[in-house]
Amino acid sequence: MTRDSTSRIPYLPLALLAALILSLLPSRFLRWTEPVSEPLDAVIAPIAQAGTTAARWLRPPRSTNYSSEDEPVIEDLRAEIEKFRTHALNLEAQLRRLKAESEELRQARLLNPGSHDMLLDFPVIRGSSEMGSSFIKIKGGRNRGIINGAVAVYRGVHLVGRVIRVEAVTSTIQPITDAGADYIECVIMPPGNDVTMTSGAKCQLKPRQDHSGVLTGDVQRGADWLKDIQNEKLLVRLSDPHWPRGAQALIVGVVERVFTDDANPLRLRVDVKPIYFPLNRLPRVTLRIPATDDTEQAGPNPAGSVNEGGQ
Repeated sequence: MTRDSTSRIPYLPLALLAALILSLLPSRFLRWTEPVSEPLDAVIAPIAQAGTTAARWLRPPRSTNYSSEDEPVIEDLRAEIEKFRTHALNLEAQLRRLKAESEELRQARLLNPGSHDMLLDFPVIRGSSEMGSSFIKIKGGRNRGIINGAVAVYRGVHLVGRVIRVEAVTSTIQPITDAGADYIECVIMPPGNDVTMTSGAKCQLKPRQDHSGVLTGDVQRGADWLKDIQNEKLLVRLSDPHWPRGAQALIVGVVERVFTDDANPLRLRVDVKPIYFPLNRLPRVTLRIPATDDTEQAGPNPAGSVNEGGQ
């Protein structure tokens, strides 16, 4: 009697029902099955691997070789992929350039917050119409509102020169390194302090006549600390009342050499070279065009210091 009743129990439907219930339960309720699943995996894995091998033997994967009729279509697809890849790279490069220009303009604004200059970006026309000239010609003139005396900068804070001639669609810039450029008054920033302009050493620089692009000049007396500076590129900033207010504190370059003149051994002299050199080979420049006649006799700024982030 007992044997007959036991044999009639539907084990298979019960097992299927239990499997269905277990499959619907969240994983946090099935942690108790981990000790059971590991031995089962050890037994089932070889059988499953043998089945996979047999299935690949019975039905091998499709060959990747294409017929000659498909070659034109494939080449067209490859050309399309290459075209889109090139376009994506160009867009990435353009995005990086726009981000760099935005950061440069931000730094230029921070450098002289009291100035109301318009900042306009212009491409440089390669070469000059004057043989042996270091002048810079840009694509933009009266059609863009450029005026004589506008200050040219590179990457927002690096002084390039001033506009000396404006035509209909082009303008000419005389860089500060041109042999015919006039003296400029600057400040050599001391090591470890590129913020306070009043703590630097004043100097008067003029381009050397050997067309090397280096500016040289005397340093004010009392700057003997320059003699102790070795292998350190000191930053030089503009501090010239003859230049517009928006040009004050712009970076002129770095000190390349500190030396004394044989004719005046008690007088220190420096050679200064722009960070981006030569200036007449720059790809583009930014012009600071004052909204009004902003050539007042102003120093670097009322506090005599450079704003943070304006380097």
